[in-house]
Amino acid sequence: MAKAFRSLALSVAPSHSKTGNSTAQENGKLLGFAEAEAYAPEQRDPWLRKLVAADLQSPKLYRRAAAMGTVHRLGEASPIQAQRQLDALLRGEVDPTEEPARRWIFGRAPSAIDELEREACQRAEALAQELFSILELPRTMGGSEPAEVMRSQNAARLSSARLHAALHRRDELEGLRVLLEMRGRSALTRQLAALDAQATSQRSAFPVCAEATEDERLLRACACNPEGWWTSFGSDTEH
Repeated sequence: MAKAFRSLALSVAPSHSKTGNSTAQENGKLLGFAEAEAYAPEQRDPWLRKLVAADLQSPKLYRRAAAMGTVHRLGEASPIQAQRQLDALLRGEVDPTEEPARRWIFGRAPSAIDELEREACQRAEALAQELFSILELPRTMGGSEPAEVMRSQNAARLSSARLHAALHRRDELEGLRVLLEMRGRSALTRQLAALDAQATSQRSAFPVCAEATEDERLLRACACNPEGWWTSFGSDTEH
């Protein structure tokens, strides 16, 4: 079953024509640096600011979009913001926490959205390959000799570390998926749905990931995606 990860991403990748170096050429116009940088500090959330600080300064469209998606999903509202959100909901208005991300993604040119969607789908495909590889890793080396035990422990640490990184990659892609959906783009949604179906069906086959149980990102993501296979590692519901 693990082999299904090899090809599931390939069948649903978008077919946009290449835009060359459009992002590099139009960086200053397309990325909305000031607006993106203003968004994270509004959260009064030191953990989140530290997480996205470097990406908000990146010249790469994908990295800045990933930061915006992360802040949109995982930001913790201050008491004042929470009250404003409640007031807006009571008045029947759009949730104000969505406005900065929506403004940002709608400020991007169609060619930039094409490029962003294409790279996100490529990264989803790479993630599917990595998950397949993790499932194929040996769990134990067998034997009770000290050297064999050490090799088994090293193999377990390696598989856990790789899985932990893959969980973060999946959560980052979720933020990109939300932003692209705002622009009516569904290629990444379809690709992640296929990946998630495979990962969910093989959830118990993944190695134990002790690092995930105290991972702030995954704990927050669990509130956004409580049914997600990748967030379940943070809540430790399976292992």
